[in-house]
Amino acid sequence: MKSTLITLLLVWTVSTQPSDDKQGPCFRRLLESYDIAGSDYVLPYDNRLCPLAKFNCCSYKAQLDIYKKWVVAHERKKILEIYKEFEHAYENVFDTFSKVEGLAQIAYDNTVDIPKSNCNKIADTILKFKVSVLKDQVVNATKKAYKFLYESRRGFYCAICDQRTHKYFNLKSEEMMINENFCSEMVKSSMNFFLFRFTHFMKISRLYAEFLTKCDLDGKYYPHRYLKHSIKFFRRNEIMMEVNDCKKGLKSEEAFRFCTPLCTRFNPVKYDEFFEGELDKLFSYEKQMEIMANEAEKKYENDNGDKPLDMSAPAKHRMLAEKSKNKFDVKKQDENVNEISKFNEEFKTALIRPITYIFDEDLTIKHTINFDESVLEPGLDKVFDIMKYKVIMRKKGIDFHAYGKSASIKKDSAIDAFAKLNPANKMDKAEFDKLIKSL
Repeated sequence: MKSTLITLLLVWTVSTQPSDDKQGPCFRRLLESYDIAGSDYVLPYDNRLCPLAKFNCCSYKAQLDIYKKWVVAHERKKILEIYKEFEHAYENVFDTFSKVEGLAQIAYDNTVDIPKSNCNKIADTILKFKVSVLKDQVVNATKKAYKFLYESRRGFYCAICDQRTHKYFNLKSEEMMINENFCSEMVKSSMNFFLFRFTHFMKISRLYAEFLTKCDLDGKYYPHRYLKHSIKFFRRNEIMMEVNDCKKGLKSEEAFRFCTPLCTRFNPVKYDEFFEGELDKLFSYEKQMEIMANEAEKKYENDNGDKPLDMSAPAKHRMLAEKSKNKFDVKKQDENVNEISKFNEEFKTALIRPITYIFDEDLTIKHTINFDESVLEPGLDKVFDIMKYKVIMRKKGIDFHAYGKSASIKKDSAIDAFAKLNPANKMDKAEFDKLIKSL
């Protein structure tokens, strides 16, 4: 694990957008399904927010509708906040890992004379892995992955403004097509993060938690103490198979075929249980680890003359595990499955989670994501309910990331659209604000 995370390169080359730029009718109801003023035909002017929408179906009013939804109604802010929380969570986890490694050094020194003891083996493994050195790599991989997902979600509005994409939404079969370039960019931007999250983190988190749960710093082992089930990370066979198949197939001439199951998880208006899941568990895990680390440190100080631990140097007091003065009450800490957990399991929902630790702040409420609601607010007339659409991949389809990466859904662009809509008052900020509020 000390080596750098695997750098992955895709070997297939694909186009960014379909080359058959044949002008046709706009699907007005697609736009109106998301409360955007629709048009039945391609408009003879460009889109000030979406430069890639060459066959523009969004009037200046429609462009202001998009600005109001994305910026004024805080859709952008809500998405960014969730992805920022993931970044912060991993930063906090790795800071806690660093602290645990310091405690493991103390336990290792105190059990050096009994190398076959459980706590010596666990501490030795932690010190050999020392995963805290990967903090910058993992956090950067996290940022890169979620930046891609954020930009791709932003690209939804610009994509439906372009008449060229409308044929890739099949109302009858409720399917939408993405193209291979989208999948290529997704893998290059997020594969390192997904490999860590679904292959390595599960094992690392269990190892570090096992040490704090079952060992004290004197090296005494408590076989009947358990980490709470609700904050354990488990093998997710479905997503691991998709990630590993994609990784193995990257050098194939048909690499996109191996990565299709992973890429088609992305729906621009719906969060995915693997891409955006377990945020609340991640925060709960980190908080419980911090509590246990502080308790282990405090106990050791109390047992050894109330002297503060020197985390930068080996422990000075080598005490055999069997001579430890501390007497613990053996207590199983695993939580019993309650009615809420049964409800979630039966109905496959993540709407409610029980509190997973004793702490003043209920992070489970703050960080719970609803996977059954649309990320982007739909209109009342949902002819196209994209959240229900199945995503399929074809050589010709939509590249949501390309649209989102080039999008300029911000105030300056909206003011520009307002000036085109209302040239007599194009410099009147009050009029602009009044119009935005009235939309």
